[in-house]
Amino acid sequence: MNVPRALAKSRDTAWPRHMTGLGAAMPVQHATRGGRARTDDGRKAIERCRSARGRMHPFPLPRSGRTLGRSNPGRIVDAITPDGRSEAGEGIGADQAPKKQRKTSAPPHRGAGLWQFPGRNSEWSRYNQRWNDWERRYQRDGWQQRYPGDQDQIEIDAMTAMSFSLRGTGIGLPKRRVSSASLDRDIGRREGWLEATCGVSERYVCDAEAQDELAAVAARDAIAEADIPAASIDLLIFASAIPKYSIPATAPLIARHLGIPNGGCTTLDVNSTCLSFLSGFDVATAMISAGRHGCALVVSSEIASRALPWRTDPATAGLFGDGAAAAVVTAPAAGQASSIRAILFETHHDGYEACQLAAGGTGIDFHREPERFAAGSFFQMNGRELFKLTSGRFPEFVDRVLARAQWDRRDVDVVIPHQASALALAHLVKRCGFARDRVVDIVRDHGNQIAASIPTALHVARRQGLIKRGSKVLLLGTSAGVSFGGIAIEM
Repeated sequence: MNVPRALAKSRDTAWPRHMTGLGAAMPVQHATRGGRARTDDGRKAIERCRSARGRMHPFPLPRSGRTLGRSNPGRIVDAITPDGRSEAGEGIGADQAPKKQRKTSAPPHRGAGLWQFPGRNSEWSRYNQRWNDWERRYQRDGWQQRYPGDQDQIEIDAMTAMSFSLRGTGIGLPKRRVSSASLDRDIGRREGWLEATCGVSERYVCDAEAQDELAAVAARDAIAEADIPAASIDLLIFASAIPKYSIPATAPLIARHLGIPNGGCTTLDVNSTCLSFLSGFDVATAMISAGRHGCALVVSSEIASRALPWRTDPATAGLFGDGAAAAVVTAPAAGQASSIRAILFETHHDGYEACQLAAGGTGIDFHREPERFAAGSFFQMNGRELFKLTSGRFPEFVDRVLARAQWDRRDVDVVIPHQASALALAHLVKRCGFARDRVVDIVRDHGNQIAASIPTALHVARRQGLIKRGSKVLLLGTSAGVSFGGIAIEM
């Protein structure tokens, strides 16, 4: 028996008790704002339902209730009136109406109609018990209705929020801060050119600091706020675009820095370039929700300054800075539980070549092509192509994230975006419709820290008191590849 992914009801219609034979699909009630059920042509409805192939698919139901036969999935059977007698499905059409009308001994249910269960009463009882279990879960966790605004239908989101506690965040920054004015002198430009070109006034740059050491500083800061011993961490995720070495992974080295005992935790690296922290956060919360882990540390650490093309492309090189940031995530604690309302990642691979650091993988053989390998050791970005792709598609992606969360833009208290550039943040405000005072902007003082930029901005927002209990926070980003990512969190 598959667990339903969607439950639905109109404002005056009973909830469905029957689980269909289409995998995890469950018919979704469509209703007008006046409360009357909207009906569709029966043939089109059947075709839409059969095309679902196991996914949730919108399916019209009349006010009195209509469902699918278990013995013949995809076929509309008769509905049950409140007095216990069946009637032909409303809106099906005369040629689609069932030939035989069934009687039912189903127990009474709230609402204007009853939902037929085609089968033995013992089966009804068994599925009714399953429904009662889900109804208790609904009362505990809750599903919310989505009001699409300019559409005349109401839908129920199928996703149940994942709960967790964000116990602490921390950052690790190099000691040296480099201003754009000093870099102007180094590259032979007039003073003010670099800041005017890339929007970054200063950034942190590593000298003697190692990537794993910065990560450990950020991790200790987060652990200190969480007020937990490092040994209690049973999942450590290093989420960065560039590791310390190709092999081995970097996460075990960070666990060593933190003094976590051998065999004390699971470690893994996650790389989705600038979206690595969101990907690692997604993995951590999913593991915690599944009960496989109880305390996770997600840490991002980047040293972008090692591969910047100052000689060939100073406008791109001036965008970046070094740094690390971390977050401690645990199973939901009393009074500290947060919930993920939506998670969405998309990849638009037609922009795969727009950002590259070609050397270091298997794409270029150092022994055969040492000159090409050396050239590939510097970051390359086609800013014009990248901006064209993201500006045309990212606003609609944000719409989809908000739709999944069932939020309006005005509901969002804080937007924490990837600090790609000052131009990208200005575009986010203008094209995506968020108020500027709700968008966290640290790019002027930190630059683009690749995967560490989102958790650094999250830490700054928390320390500045922008995020409080009950705040609706939207984490958004783009990455090389090209991918989009978004997580909606109710704190």
